[in-house]
Amino acid sequence: MPSTSLLVHQAVTSSDPCRAREVLAEIKRELINARGATQPRRAYLDVMKLVENQLPSLFGFGAWMSEFNTDRYWQIEQGVEPRTMDQQHRVQSEIEWQIGRVENAVRALGPIVDQESMGALGAVRAILDTNIYLHYKPLHDILWLNVLDAPSVRVIVPLAVVRELDDKKNYASGRLSRRADDRLKLLRKLLDDGRGPTAIPKRRGVTIEVPLGFDDLDRRNVDEAILTVTSMLNGRGSPGAILVTGDYSMQLRARAQGLDVKILEDDYRLPLQSH
Repeated sequence: MPSTSLLVHQAVTSSDPCRAREVLAEIKRELINARGATQPRRAYLDVMKLVENQLPSLFGFGAWMSEFNTDRYWQIEQGVEPRTMDQQHRVQSEIEWQIGRVENAVRALGPIVDQESMGALGAVRAILDTNIYLHYKPLHDILWLNVLDAPSVRVIVPLAVVRELDDKKNYASGRLSRRADDRLKLLRKLLDDGRGPTAIPKRRGVTIEVPLGFDDLDRRNVDEAILTVTSMLNGRGSPGAILVTGDYSMQLRARAQGLDVKILEDDYRLPLQSH
């Protein structure tokens, strides 16, 4: 089952994640009020009407939204105001469960809001395909502002790429293994053993970071994980996200999904024999 973080990232359709978080906070307050109401069933159902009226425009109608309508919800909706202890417990348990779910969603929206506010500064977000690390010059030797024709650039390193570099280091042939090891050491140095964002030395206006909220993407398909991160970041803030790759098949797949793609120039490609 995907985590709340991933489901919320996939669900948000609004161009204003801040507004989505505000609405969820309002729903949480109303749920807390329903918990202490004299008629908790009626108060709870009123909150669910608020959910139905406000959240679809912000989150769409996907899996995350559908989970609001639990089996308990339908039992409560079709019943009457609780009189027995068992009926009261069912309503209170449902309210508590929904409060916890909304709290988790508010926390999951935090990274999206942060990315939105940082994106508003005008930095292009560049998501690098794994082959950029393995077959091109090190990150600090690439003129990112020129490559992307931007005043500032945020280099985004999906955790799936870090995992693939780890796999290449451990299981690939000698040359690729050494390159993967070198690039992992460089990432650790650039990120200062954290997730960033941190500045890339000698590259004014360029930062690097491992984004929050994407750690549980499918480990078995790195390309799909990279495309998903690009898609999720695209359109949050202005400008959006660009996939940087040297792989023609990845370029075709990204463009088929309507994503912006930059093919890194051959001038930056490493000779086959180099480390």
